[in-house]
Amino acid sequence: MPKKDLYEQLVRGYEFMLGAMPNHDQFLEALRKSFSEEDIRLVLLLPLAGDIPIASLVKKAAKIGIPEERVYEIVRRLVPEGLIASYIKPEDSDGDAIAYPTAAPLVDMKHTGRVVARGDIVSMSEMQVRKHEDDLMRQAAAVWMNAMTEDAARSIPTRTPYFRVIPYEGSITRQPSYGDVTLDAPVPDPRQVLPFDIVSEMVKKQPVMAVAECYCRRTKIIMGEPCDHPLETCLYFNGLALLQMETGRARRIDVEEALQILERAEEAGLVHNISNSGGKISTICNCCTCSCGAMKSLKMGGRNAANVSRYRAVVNTETCIMCGECEAACPMEAIHMEDDILIDAVRCIGCGLCVRTCPEGSLSMTLREDQPKIYEELPKLTRQITREAVVGLVKKKIFGRY
Repeated sequence: MPKKDLYEQLVRGYEFMLGAMPNHDQFLEALRKSFSEEDIRLVLLLPLAGDIPIASLVKKAAKIGIPEERVYEIVRRLVPEGLIASYIKPEDSDGDAIAYPTAAPLVDMKHTGRVVARGDIVSMSEMQVRKHEDDLMRQAAAVWMNAMTEDAARSIPTRTPYFRVIPYEGSITRQPSYGDVTLDAPVPDPRQVLPFDIVSEMVKKQPVMAVAECYCRRTKIIMGEPCDHPLETCLYFNGLALLQMETGRARRIDVEEALQILERAEEAGLVHNISNSGGKISTICNCCTCSCGAMKSLKMGGRNAANVSRYRAVVNTETCIMCGECEAACPMEAIHMEDDILIDAVRCIGCGLCVRTCPEGSLSMTLREDQPKIYEELPKLTRQITREAVVGLVKKKIFGRY
């Protein structure tokens, strides 16, 4: 019986959610030269989704001949590489990070609250491209990330967007100027502005937060295609913040700095994206169309990577002076100055950047008639996307396509 190729098995697991890797062979070769078979055997003991206590991993590893201290050594080494994710899980009933307000050092491997999980292809690649030292694994991860960015999510088998846009806060909380207003839709009733639309309210409720460099823009730097947008813009919260801090790729911040980062992102014309669910947030990305695959997808009309916000922009044509500031600010090219100002309601993603830049206050936001679906909580969203990945995998085997 031929020996199983553990490296190929791991890559197939990576491809499960996001489809075939365009640089499959390069990625496979980088894995072979960067990690031992023992490393990969330990990674494959972890569930494809979800985490387990590290004590459970130690027991499973013993059955295949990997001793306890060796397990701890491998986990410490592979966490910064992104193959394994690990942090000390809070013990409070709500799953918040209040019980452990700082990231526990990786030397503390025997803590009973420590959990471990298998890193997926995205989390592994983001860890790799954030490395400032070059090696085969970072190169392979960057090529894959860049291919996914330029593909704009067209090849992935899932249809439910993981991310959604949230608007610039001032565009939905400020009171628009009334008077003789000509709009193509009514301005939003302030009572319809929900907490999960307002970024500062979401951030202030999180007990632990961290910031890291944008892995999309880091990828473009490695590929020799940098843009001029700020780098340190990926925000993480609670469990995910602890995980990121343990990798050494993120640093802890407080609420004040988090809000400053969001403000600088808006000034730079970046769009806020969070997971497409209510409840507790785990991350806020601040994205540009030059480096971010989800934003490229939105610009091309795709809705399977990220979705629009609950709002769209409308204009008061009576006060608009046709200065063109909003047209220049719109990342989707949804605003056009002709004989009059025109806003393409289909292309508009509801980011609110146009409202932010309008010197006359002529732009405001209105609720969409066709509201995008937002899942109640992140686990439900993840389960839905996983189901779609399974269906896509079956279709691929039967029909040769998704």
